[in-house]
This record gives sequence, C-alpha cells and structure tokens, in this order.
Amino acid sequence: MRPSPPSSPSAAARAGALAGAFCLALLLGGCVPGAGPAPSPSPSGTPSAAPSRTPSPRPTVIVEPSPVPAPDPTPTAPPADPVADALAPMPAERRQSIVESITSWNTAVLEGYLQSVVHFGIAASDGVGDLTPAQTVEQLTHYVTGKSWGLAGPVVLADAQSSFYGEHWFSPDAIVLVAESGEFVSLDPKGGPLIVSVLYGVHTDLLY
Repeated sequence: MRPSPPSSPSAAARAGALAGAFCLALLLGGCVPGAGPAPSPSPSGTPSAAPSRTPSPRPTVIVEPSPVPAPDPTPTAPPADPVADALAPMPAERRQSIVESITSWNTAVLEGYLQSVVHFGIAASDGVGDLTPAQTVEQLTHYVTGKSWGLAGPVVLADAQSSFYGEHWFSPDAIVLVAESGEFVSLDPKGGPLIVSVLYGVHTDLLY
C-alpha cells in the first residue's frame, strides 16, 4: 500500500485561515447587541410592581335632607266652665279622699274640699253657724282625732235621712262616718263638687 502524498502548503494555509475565521466569529458574537446573557431575576422572586396610578377625584354629591313633616298640633282642652263645675257632682276619687282624711285624722286636706262658707252644726245643741274652711277643719280636727272611724252602714243612713236632721244635713249625697264609740259626722256636698255642710254628733242615738 502506498502512503498518501503529503498535503500541499496551500491546503494547509487555507485550513488555518478557516479556523482563525471561526474563532473570530465566536469572539465577535459576544459583543453583538441583544446577544448577551438574560437578566437575572429579582432576589425576591416576584416581578416588579407596575407603577401605581393616582385615581382621579370623584365629584362630591350633596344629598338634600328630606323635609320632616311637622307634628299635628296637640288639641287643647276647652276652657273650664265655672258654672258647670259648680253644678258637677263630687268625683268618686274626692269622696274617697275625704273618707281617708277622717279615718287617718289628716283633716288638713279637707280644706281644699270645702265650700268658701260651710254650714257647721253640732247635733242636739245650739252650736250652728257658718264657718270658713279653715275654721271648719279646726272644729273637725278636735272632734275626730283619736277615734276609730268607718263609713256608716245602711241602717244608720236610713235613720239619719228620716230623722229631724235629715232634710238639711243628710242628703242622698252625704258622706257619713261613724266612730266605734258611737259619734257620727256628716259631710254633705248636696250634689255639688264641694262640701257645703258638716254635722257632728256625740252618738247615733240622736238620729232616731
């Protein structure tokens, strides 16, 4: 077998030139724009936030309050009629208060329930006359204090209305109380709102 003939000097020169051109191309490739290494990610691993946008201000809306309707005016009571009040019967609450003023000996409250002039009498005596409310309370305080009082029963009322004193001192509207010791007292409004006459007696036997 024959050995290959040695390469010619021109062929070797061409091979060296190609190798040098290849190396030069590699070196120039690192300097081309855009051919460099990719940027490294941020240390936190999160993408950078986009720049914030300032919201534009919203127009202010003014809401007018709804008008509040005015309340209906409170009806006023009609003016008092003095004539009608003078003829009105005594209320049940006032009658009860009068009874309690005698049973509790708190006679001072009676002054507001008495007419401006009170016809005051003592049974079986000449002690009869017209008194002021204050004088009437003074007399009653002397007579009723220290005794146990209660409302008169139907028998005593019937005897009182049919007695000598019945016509002037024991109307069907009279408030009559009797003590355990026998005394009695009649406070008579005679159908009106205030007491107009008061009769005191030492015992109910005087009514027979």
